[in-house]
Amino acid sequence: MKKLIIRLLVIALIVSAALGIGIVVLDIWNDVTAKVLFTTFDAFGYSILGLCCFTIFDKGRKKIVSIIGMIICLISIIYSLIHVWTFDLDTLFNGTYWRISFSLIILSCMFAHISLMLLINSKDKTVNIFKNLTILFISLFGFFALISIDFDLNMWWQLYAILLILIVAGTITTPLMNFSKKDNKQIEPDKYTKLEQLKKLLDTNAISEEEYITEKEKILNEKA
Repeated sequence: MKKLIIRLLVIALIVSAALGIGIVVLDIWNDVTAKVLFTTFDAFGYSILGLCCFTIFDKGRKKIVSIIGMIICLISIIYSLIHVWTFDLDTLFNGTYWRISFSLIILSCMFAHISLMLLINSKDKTVNIFKNLTILFISLFGFFALISIDFDLNMWWQLYAILLILIVAGTITTPLMNFSKKDNKQIEPDKYTKLEQLKKLLDTNAISEEEYITEKEKILNEKA
C-alpha cells in the first residue's frame, strides 16, 4: 500500500511535468492546452502536498493526520479536474469556484505543513514545545484564512502577519534545535568510552589507583 501510494504520486509528478514542458516547448496555446496546463500545475502542486502528508503515514497515531491530508489533496485534484474539463474557461473562474479552491488549497497546505512538523521526533521538552506551538500557529492561521474567504477579515491583517512570522520562526527553529540536541548527545561520550579513557590515565600513571576507583564509581553511577 505504501509503495503504491508513493508510485502514484511520483507518476503524477512526472506526467504533470512532462505535459507542462511539452506545451511550453511546442508553443501550443488554445483552449485545450490551457486546460491541460492548468491541470498540470494543479496536479503537480497537490502531488507535492500529498507527498508531504505521506511522510508520516507509518508513524502510529500520526497516521490519521497523513490520511486526512492525502484525502483532501485527492479531493482537491478531482474537484479541479471536473471543473476545468467541464466548464468553459470564460465561466470557470467564478466566485464559488475560487472560494472552494482556496479552501482546499489552504487545507492541503495546512495538513502538509503539520505533517512535516510531526516528522520531528524528540524527547527534549523544549523541542516538543516549539513543535507543538508551531503546529498550533499553523492551525490557527489555516482557520482564520478559511473563515476569511466568506467573511471580510482584512482588518485582521496584523493577526495574519503575526501568525505567519511565528510559523516561519517555529518551522526554522524547531528542526535546528532538534538537530542541535541530537548532535550534543552524539558528542557526549558514553560510559564505556569514559572508562576506557580513565583506564588509559591509570596505565600512564596520570592518576593514582584511588583516584581511578573513585572516578570509576562516579561514571558507573551516572544516569543514562
